[in-house]
Amino acid sequence: MKKTFYLFTFLLFYLLLAACDNTIYNQFASTADGIWEKNEEAILTTSPMRYDATVDEELLLRLEKGAYPFSDICVIVEQTIYPSDATSIDTVVFDLTGGKGRMSDSGISLVEHNLPFKRFALHKGDSIVTVIRHNMTEKSLLGIRDIGIRMEEIKI
Repeated sequence: MKKTFYLFTFLLFYLLLAACDNTIYNQFASTADGIWEKNEEAILTTSPMRYDATVDEELLLRLEKGAYPFSDICVIVEQTIYPSDATSIDTVVFDLTGGKGRMSDSGISLVEHNLPFKRFALHKGDSIVTVIRHNMTEKSLLGIRDIGIRMEEIKI
């Protein structure tokens, strides 16, 4: 009887946590062998929205611990919302030190960085194609494993 009670409590707790997640998109594009070339684009495409929503978007970057030699990265983010063909192009500098002047030690072999990017409204049927490329002087950036975006619905 106690096992059933604990199992039921665990399942209820798990369902409550899952219900609190407002993430509507979370996807990464991987680089070849942890090297991001200047001419390589990370292309991410969302599925059409099932309803109207306001979303907060984050840029995501996964680095091999200790392999990336710089404290920041400059990226160009081009987003097109379909079917309206509304396009925005942003240049973003990603501070990878968290304002501390040195890289984070967290993570075993990979370190994930999240950068709040923008908030915008999407309508039912909208989908987004995001193209991300680096804008650094170096042509080959070592230690970059994945580039991605996460979108979370904002309850207003």
